[in-house]
Amino acid sequence: MGIYWFIIFLGIVQGLTEFLPISSSGHLAFFQNLEFFKTQTAELEKHFTLLQFNVFLHFGTLIAVLVYWRKDILDLILGFFSSLKRKDYTEKRFKISMSVFWGTLPVLAVPFYKDFVEQSANSLYFIAFFFIVNGIFLSVTDLIIVKKNSERNSRNIEDLKIPSLLIIGLFQIIAVFPGISRSGSTIASGLIMKMKGEEAIRYSFFLSIPVLIAANLLELSHLSTMKVQLDYLILGMGSAFLAGMFSIRVLLWMGKKMIIYPFGFYTLLLGLWILIVYL
Repeated sequence: MGIYWFIIFLGIVQGLTEFLPISSSGHLAFFQNLEFFKTQTAELEKHFTLLQFNVFLHFGTLIAVLVYWRKDILDLILGFFSSLKRKDYTEKRFKISMSVFWGTLPVLAVPFYKDFVEQSANSLYFIAFFFIVNGIFLSVTDLIIVKKNSERNSRNIEDLKIPSLLIIGLFQIIAVFPGISRSGSTIASGLIMKMKGEEAIRYSFFLSIPVLIAANLLELSHLSTMKVQLDYLILGMGSAFLAGMFSIRVLLWMGKKMIIYPFGFYTLLLGLWILIVYL
């Protein structure tokens, strides 16, 4: 496989797995650690660290979120500033905006353990372990907690109180480890907080925006020290964007059905398979 096809492949993997609850960082790290892709991975590392390249792939999926939810996002921004101007803090759009703030706040802790996250991404053992953790969490949440209380899942984003929002935010920062899904963690924790399936997914998308923007701004600040290969970036981000638009639709369908346990089984089996075959 040539380097360009490898980059397209990674972009598609990122786009599909960023929004489906199976961990994009885990899948990217897994493929980049395989001996089969050793040559292509080495070529990438001439121009970027793998973490930097993966962050730019995430930028492609960020664009997908902004494009797909553009009307909702613009409405929230306008509603937020309108509420501030009128000093009306009970308006729905203001509450949702503040919900995103509180859910994002715990992410400030991530830089304190960033080095360990990077080390984990270079170890198939850690990747497999976190895939298993992700699988168990999603499966238990869906089959035991949510299914038994599905009739009680009636809360909207604006109904959640600050402690519940912070808990969802804590699940989001755990998901920086490769193998644990950010969307899966936030959706599952939202369901535990009695949110409607569609609302939990919508909130998960809103939470992804400030996190992905911050990660990309951080890496953009390092561009001057990188041997940038623009065609690699454009190809990777473009394929991630297209795949991301597709997976958003799949995830929204999944939310209506409130089905997440198959994804939990998948990551659980994938983690076990990695342990058996590669370790």
